[in-house]
Amino acid sequence: MSRHHHHHEGSAAHHEHGATATRADPTTSLLATVREPADLAAVLRAHAGHRDALVRAAQQRFGNGFVAEAMPLVGLTDAQARTAAPAQLATSELQGHVGGRTGQIDNNETPAANPAAALRLPFNAAGWDATTLLTSLGQRDSIAKTDSDGKRCVQAVALASHIVRGPAQTIAYLEHMLGDAGHGASHPTPRQLSARAVLARVCDRLRDKAATYEDLSWAQEALHDLTTADGLGTTGTATIGEVAPASTSASQPIDRWCQSPRDVLEAASALQDGEQMMATEWHIMWNNEITRANLNAQYKDPDAAEVHDVDTGRGHHHHWVHQEDIIPGQRPDPTHAAPGRDDIAGHQLLIVREHGELRLYDPESRRGGGHYMLLTAAALAKAFASDAAEQTYGYVKLDVKITPRA
Repeated sequence: MSRHHHHHEGSAAHHEHGATATRADPTTSLLATVREPADLAAVLRAHAGHRDALVRAAQQRFGNGFVAEAMPLVGLTDAQARTAAPAQLATSELQGHVGGRTGQIDNNETPAANPAAALRLPFNAAGWDATTLLTSLGQRDSIAKTDSDGKRCVQAVALASHIVRGPAQTIAYLEHMLGDAGHGASHPTPRQLSARAVLARVCDRLRDKAATYEDLSWAQEALHDLTTADGLGTTGTATIGEVAPASTSASQPIDRWCQSPRDVLEAASALQDGEQMMATEWHIMWNNEITRANLNAQYKDPDAAEVHDVDTGRGHHHHWVHQEDIIPGQRPDPTHAAPGRDDIAGHQLLIVREHGELRLYDPESRRGGGHYMLLTAAALAKAFASDAAEQTYGYVKLDVKITPRA
């Protein structure tokens, strides 16, 4: 990124049309190199005579939030502006972009194990202590401006997958995301511009060994906000690209459903040192929509006939699904789950073999502490929690094996 902005006063090209001359708008060339609020602040400092016009043009081009974040940096020197914390670069474009059925955002929940946000990461001569770092770093934080905490498990796992490899590999991953066209490298939106500015600053602070836990929480937020509204999680094939992009990892599909901790432990035992598995914790409330329909019908008419099917189609396209028969004492087959009939919720996990040990990273809050623990049946118990009375059962699906690239 260019740190200097050149402008030759009075040299703007113009064309004569009879007696009329049109002077080119100087703001276009001055804003061409702006990539983050600190860049805009530098332009405003250097060209005070065009400040009003530049601000108006920047608002149209980058959004009001981007400009609002740049204004406090105008009074700083270039060096001061470029060492501002990532939080200072997180414009309002990263907030309030809700989506999904509930339109909810989720922020400001502090798990007991999280350290003070300003605590410096545990750097050491070899890189850093990844076990200490990941034990404390989950997907939730106490930062008021981050609002995708409950939806960014995929981004937390993506960072964790690279954190265990060291600071250099973490920087390489973030730089890959900055260079990816699907994440705004080509034609970034104002929201993507703000997110990219945050990620670039986190990379700078990691290189300087000055990064804090707050910086990595902002990196999670920015990674999520590059592609997703605050009220939505990452789903489908996009998940693998977020966690294991081809530039940093080789991935091999597994697609194995596990019905018990023993199934997971058996599969994980085959991992070689340094290899990982991306896994998803699924909780399925079977026949939830059919149960809801029957309760509503009986509320209106106690003599209403019980229904056993639900239409999961959309619009004029009907698709009727029969209720799943739940056999007492037997866990239903998760491959029979049907969106629209069953309530299905997923949460991303990471399994790692590192220094001979099998470990589980769970970015969600856990009572009693850490997010990075030895992989045991007890550690997996939460994933398989079930309530037969509510027809709710937990499963783990092993998605892909990840082999870090050298």
